[in-house]
Amino acid sequence: GGGGAADGGAGAPAPPARWGACSGAEARLTRNGGREVTHLWSQDAEGATVAVFAPAGTRAREVQWELGACDVHLGEPVARRLRVALLTQPEAGGDGRVLVDAPLAYPVHAGEDDVDWELVDFAGDAEVRRLVTFTFRKVSPGPNLRLWWNRAFEGDYAIDTAEIEGRRGQPGAFSAAFKEAEQEFRERLRS
Repeated sequence: GGGGAADGGAGAPAPPARWGACSGAEARLTRNGGREVTHLWSQDAEGATVAVFAPAGTRAREVQWELGACDVHLGEPVARRLRVALLTQPEAGGDGRVLVDAPLAYPVHAGEDDVDWELVDFAGDAEVRRLVTFTFRKVSPGPNLRLWWNRAFEGDYAIDTAEIEGRRGQPGAFSAAFKEAEQEFRERLRS
C-alpha cells in the first residue's frame, strides 16, 4: 500500500484549508471530471485528483487509506484500487467506516512520492462535510501519449473526453492509434 493512518507529520497539524463552493471549489474539483455520490474528481494531462466526502469533524489521524491491486508497469509501481476509511477510535484501534473501496478506472503511479493527500473543509457544503483529497500521477499508456480519463472509479458515470477543455488535437487518425495503444496497455495490465 501507499498510505496509512496519518498524524499530520511532526508537530501540530496546520489548520485545515477551506474550499468553498462559492469560491469555485466544486468547479475546480470537477474540472475535466465529475461529481459522484461519494467523491468529486478532476484531471489534467499528467494527473488526477479524487476528493472523497468525509463527515463534518473528521480529523486527519482518523483517515486511513491504501492503494491496492498493485502491479509494476515499466519498472514502476502502479495501483488500480483506492480504499479510504475512517478509524472511529484510532487510539483504541477501533473499527473503520469505509468511505470508498473501489477499483480505479485507470492505473496510477504508486511509488512513495507519487501520491499526495490532504484533509480539507468543504465550505459552502450544506452538510459541512470535509474532503479527503488525493492527487495521483496518471500512468501513460506509452511514450509521449496522454490518457484522459472518462471516470475516476470503474462504477462512475463516464464523461465525454472529447469535451475536455485544453485537450489538443481532434478525433481522427491519432485517436484511432491511441485507442489501439490504450487497448494493448489494458491487456498488458490484465496479464
